[in-house]
Amino acid sequence: MKKLLLICALSLFLPGAARATIVCNGDSNTQSGWQSWYPNGRADGWCERVGMARSELVINRGVGASSISDTGFYWGGNLSLWGGYYVDLEVAGTDPFAAFATDGFFLQQPIYSPFAVPDVFVFAWGTNDITYGYTPRQIITAYKKYRQHVIATGATVYIATTPPQFNADGTLSAKDELIRDLNQRIRGNWPQRYVEFYVGFTADDFTADGIHVTAAGQAKRAQAVLDALAP
Repeated sequence: MKKLLLICALSLFLPGAARATIVCNGDSNTQSGWQSWYPNGRADGWCERVGMARSELVINRGVGASSISDTGFYWGGNLSLWGGYYVDLEVAGTDPFAAFATDGFFLQQPIYSPFAVPDVFVFAWGTNDITYGYTPRQIITAYKKYRQHVIATGATVYIATTPPQFNADGTLSAKDELIRDLNQRIRGNWPQRYVEFYVGFTADDFTADGIHVTAAGQAKRAQAVLDALAP
């Protein structure tokens, strides 16, 4: 497996290699490499699993604590936590991680220059939006705004439903009504262009905090994305 991962990683940098066609945008459940409980580290993230299963170059630009809503929040004073910052740079052909990179990497992700405008975007926010107090209607408005920025380039956007959250006893959290409302709006607005990150997930797919996804849960997410992308 390690040899296969190395071969796949090296192939991205070979002359003439295909440029980015799929980009994963989202929060800490999209960002990978920080989860100490993943047996295979970064390779267990849903975006990375999709990359291993697809022939295209798949780039992860998930950022923990981020939202699709325009919060204006920063981490550490300079890392933007509103998703539109990353999306707008991506559609402009700029790697949004480049400004923060050290030795060609940021958040364990390689920097790409040039950064070709992707053909497919997967948006996976919602959890932090609800935590920050945004309503389902406001979150949908933000999704529509940045989806429009993407489709203006001719690219396709898939929007993931927001995952459930669980209490310590395995019951659904008090936020579940808002989450279900948001997800119904996502499915209703984009019936052919959503990814299911809520239905089929149980407390066993989450860590003890009831918010962050286990490696098994990430495998379910990856399969949901692959199913959505299938012709």
